[in-house]
Amino acid sequence: MRFAAAALLLLAPGATAFLTPSSARRTTTLHAGLVAPSELPEERVFALLDAADASRSTADAALESLKARGAAPRFRSAELQPAYAVSLAQLRTTTRCDGELADAVGALGGQSVEKLAVLFAGVFLSSILSAVASMQFLTFLPEILRFTVVQLFCFAPYGYLTLGLTLPEELQRFATRLYVSLFPAYRARLIRHEAGHLVVGHALGLPVKKVEANAAAAAVSFHDLRVEDAKALRLPDDAAARRPPRFGPAESADALAIVSLSGIMAEIDEYGDSEGGAADLAQLQAIFDGYRFSEDAAVGTTRWAALQAHLILKREATAVEAVVAYLKDCDDEAADPVLSECVRALEGAPTDAREAGPMRRANRVEPALFERLLVKPPRGNQDAPVEYDRSEAWTVPWDEDDVLSLALVVTGAFLWYALAHGI
Repeated sequence: MRFAAAALLLLAPGATAFLTPSSARRTTTLHAGLVAPSELPEERVFALLDAADASRSTADAALESLKARGAAPRFRSAELQPAYAVSLAQLRTTTRCDGELADAVGALGGQSVEKLAVLFAGVFLSSILSAVASMQFLTFLPEILRFTVVQLFCFAPYGYLTLGLTLPEELQRFATRLYVSLFPAYRARLIRHEAGHLVVGHALGLPVKKVEANAAAAAVSFHDLRVEDAKALRLPDDAAARRPPRFGPAESADALAIVSLSGIMAEIDEYGDSEGGAADLAQLQAIFDGYRFSEDAAVGTTRWAALQAHLILKREATAVEAVVAYLKDCDDEAADPVLSECVRALEGAPTDAREAGPMRRANRVEPALFERLLVKPPRGNQDAPVEYDRSEAWTVPWDEDDVLSLALVVTGAFLWYALAHGI
């Protein structure tokens, strides 16, 4: 897209939550049957959030009713700072990110490449061992059949590469699911990512529609009033998709950008980088396209939104840890999270920020010895400042334009050596 690089945000110069645009919240009174949420018992109001057919208006009215009773004080509690220019240096200092910010947010796809490389190494080693074992132990088979089996194992890496070229998204999805199913520490990372989306969206007044966090999937979905209106009008799905975005004060571009980036910032706060950033940034770019943002506006809003998401997560650190603990329990029990219980956990978290440290340590899942080779562990000390090395590093005395010349020189030297010495 026009600003795909801009949505990679933080770059210039220098599950995934599924967040969809919705219109301004409605202020009309919602009736559950003939009774307004404000007149229902508190348990009934929480139950409204879990209804399979709950609409955005239902969820919004239920949460407003709980807020009025003092049961949901964190809903729509965030007060955003006025938009201002945020530099990369300010972001790096605030988040204590000690690497390239573009790589840390997952915009460059380095983490995805690492997963595919690890998977390829596994396929390569498995094919070698399987080919050798087949040659040694399948002697009871006819020679031609044994030869065929061995060759199939030998060419398995080429099949993997072919699959990566033809179906890259499916292969990446498979690699992620493999990590999720094998490594509890990686599942803990994804759970924290989704908890960040949920807490920040709740604080900004965006009601959550569905929460998933288990070995198969991790996602937080928010209500989309655009689609709900289309269904009420009985429009087909393709017509609903073509309906223009309808944003209001409660769902401004700023708020949507902050929620989109909150999962990334939750990961960076704990691990120093993010692995779910690419999908969130693509979603953020779609939001900017809906608002027809210029490239400069997209970059500026993204940086400011990243900083705001970080500040909200710090302010609501205990709420994040409470949601993470609940989602971890659901994952351990292979149970589906209940939205009302997520809200209860979030709202029931301590208000004393000093409680966040012990809660974070209790929620941590340290990777095992083998996992440490493939999954980055959490930061050791959250309060330790990051020291940046500003010294000039050694660089090679040539650039990419000299590579071809160097290759020709090396090839010529090898040919001379081979001919002169009879190799």
